Amino acid sequence: MLDPVCGMDVDPGLAAATSIYAGITYYFCTQTCEARFQASPETYLDDGNPLSQYARSLYTDLHRLRKHFGHPSTASSSLPALSTAEWETILLLGQQGACNMRQIAATCRTALSTMTGIVDRLETNKALVRRLPSATDRRVVLVQLTEEGQRVYRHRLESDMQVVLTLLQPLTPQEQQMFVACIHKGVHQLAHAQASDPPTRRRYSHGNHTA
Repeated sequence: MLDPVCGMDVDPGLAAATSIYAGITYYFCTQTCEARFQASPETYLDDGNPLSQYARSLYTDLHRLRKHFGHPSTASSSLPALSTAEWETILLLGQQGACNMRQIAATCRTALSTMTGIVDRLETNKALVRRLPSATDRRVVLVQLTEEGQRVYRHRLESDMQVVLTLLQPLTPQEQQMFVACIHKGVHQLAHAQASDPPTRRRYSHGNHTA
């Protein structure tokens, strides 16, 4: 059963609290969730729509999962503290190689002026990227990782891959295949929905908030 407040799976026999509303028994992981539900049940009910309950549960799990990624910036004193936007840029350049500024901004769905500032900080303050002219068109300036940028990227990639492997470990081969297929399908749907909307300009803080 799902806790209607936080979306956690709750074993009815081990629930910290229960509440009956409109003839239905709801189970809670903590008394705090039960108190919130009692104060305003309608806020947490979805008219019996199971998709909404699954979405809330998935949101909770994804939020927890997100905390497991990106530890290199804080776990190792040899690595720089990077903002979410800076990490996104490093990961993109590590995966795709040298890109021009417009490509980076478009992929990250960030305003070109904002991305220019991000690259400036990564180049001038942290020496993780460098600008160089394109070999085919010297009017085009490319951005690529420096040797230090490559080291930071590899460290982050190894750390994140360990999280993914740990996530897949308890699943059977069939479950792993289904899980990956479902994730790919969902990501494809998000990309399609994002592409059909007008470009959204995301504004990032210039502070060193780590991913």
